[in-house]
Amino acid sequence: MLQAIRSQQDPRIDRQQIGTSAGGPNWVEYLTGCYEGLPSQCNDFVGGQKELWDFAFAGADISTTYLPLHHNYSVDLDSQVRQWDQYARPFLPVNISNGLAAFYIGLVLVITKLHYYVKGRDLTSGRINDVSDSDHNTTVISFPDFYASLVSTLFESVETVYSGGYRSFLFMNLPPLERTPGNVVAASQGQPLSPNVTQVQQYNDALAAGVAGFGSKHADVDAMLFDVHTFLNGVIDNGEEYGLKNVTGYCPNYDAPDIATNYAAYGCIPIPEYFWYNTGHITFRVHQILAGAVEDFLAAMSAKRRGR
Repeated sequence: MLQAIRSQQDPRIDRQQIGTSAGGPNWVEYLTGCYEGLPSQCNDFVGGQKELWDFAFAGADISTTYLPLHHNYSVDLDSQVRQWDQYARPFLPVNISNGLAAFYIGLVLVITKLHYYVKGRDLTSGRINDVSDSDHNTTVISFPDFYASLVSTLFESVETVYSGGYRSFLFMNLPPLERTPGNVVAASQGQPLSPNVTQVQQYNDALAAGVAGFGSKHADVDAMLFDVHTFLNGVIDNGEEYGLKNVTGYCPNYDAPDIATNYAAYGCIPIPEYFWYNTGHITFRVHQILAGAVEDFLAAMSAKRRGR
């Protein structure tokens, strides 16, 4: 694992408690060693090896073409890429030949939006009524078809990044959302899961097909897909090996200002000993574990390329 990864007692975690969905650093911060400040200053922490230019926005979906904004201030992925292309790309001091473009998107889409509506249409039946014209005539399509459309739109943005010169791409699929605390309770009560394993797998299958198609279209790219779902399923199944004492629930007061030091007062164990930070996000400790696995994956892919 990267030397830059900080221990669980790193004071950065307290300062970042409300800065990420994990209660501390996320996977890409651990992976690069870039936790705060200007990307060019990351060199001070990781020996001049890495910089992180992060355009991701918490709570983003892929595009408002399909779904409304998660919050009225959210920046969806297609807008993130447009902002990068228009305002940042011409000025960023990035060596593109040695750069990696990473895309990790879909959690909000699957865990939140599919419970409710797509363009105002009820999805609870498991099928999608898509508004096709101003008279609100509808065409019923399946979740796999919907996911395929979303992923197609995702790769329109990926093509923009490709046109900007990047040739190495990392894609991350969905974690095991079928095992969130809410779904654990639902399963114990014989209630349907939301999302269920089929929905999660359908999205991940659509993403895998998109990555394969992108790689086939461009012979000069490395299109890499890291299987977050399989890896984190293994972490849940073997939580004690990773120092995790609770892999099914979360601390209800996870966002209390003093939770890092006063967790016992809330009836909780230390946050780094949970797998889930809240109802749908993993803790910073699990992000740290994930970063180590991603680093190993990238190193293996790099070695494979050198051996060609």
